[in-house]
Amino acid sequence: MLYQITPALLPVAHDLGFVFFKLGEEAIVDLASFDLKGNKAKTQRHAINAIEKAGGRFRIVAGGELKALLPALERVSDEWLAAKGATEKGFSLGRFDAAYLLRFPCAIVEARDGTVAAFANILEGSRREEVSIDLMRHAEGEVSGLPSPMEYLVLMLMQDAKARGFARFNLGMAPLAAVGATRRARPIERLAHQFFLHGEAWYNYQGLRRFKARFHPVWEPRYLAYRRPWDWPFAVAATTQLISGRWRNLLVAKGPTT
Repeated sequence: MLYQITPALLPVAHDLGFVFFKLGEEAIVDLASFDLKGNKAKTQRHAINAIEKAGGRFRIVAGGELKALLPALERVSDEWLAAKGATEKGFSLGRFDAAYLLRFPCAIVEARDGTVAAFANILEGSRREEVSIDLMRHAEGEVSGLPSPMEYLVLMLMQDAKARGFARFNLGMAPLAAVGATRRARPIERLAHQFFLHGEAWYNYQGLRRFKARFHPVWEPRYLAYRRPWDWPFAVAATTQLISGRWRNLLVAKGPTT
């Protein structure tokens, strides 16, 4: 089984005998065209101004400074998980692990009093090609008068990445986005589309897509490849088990996860 392969790999995988299922779309922002000027970026400028007028600030921390902040980040993470009725995931999704987080720089948003309102660890590709974020968590509600800070954090990270010469910003996957929406889609893809439309009790499919769409990305499809057509349910179940960590998380409906 091959997970999240790109369209460029489909011909090779096809020649090796694989069949495919579209998992969703990955949101990629071209930083060369990213700009906070003009009418197109009006709502993004408003998101930045709202945070900064409320006394919020953006910082990137690493090393000893990040280590000292880990208890505050863990409180934010625990609050986020409790509010969503969620548990930590694994495999292709980030989880709160102190040793893992200390390996990378971390972007944080702080309120006027220094309270951490949001954070995300930063993954940087070689040769300044791509920046992405893995684990994103934010405090629930307003923190010390600070509006919801996640859009602000992503916008500031994009500005920072562009200033440092990176070409792309990867916002990650929107699962099941644009899967099975056409009349000629296969039955399993049409079933996946119904999950996208009506499966919010298990995962915030549409909300995640809407959030990432705010940054005007290019959407690139990602696929699951498996050997035989009848392997599909087993491949999906195995992948879900790897991500969720145990079967109970697959069977019990959880709240939204963004």
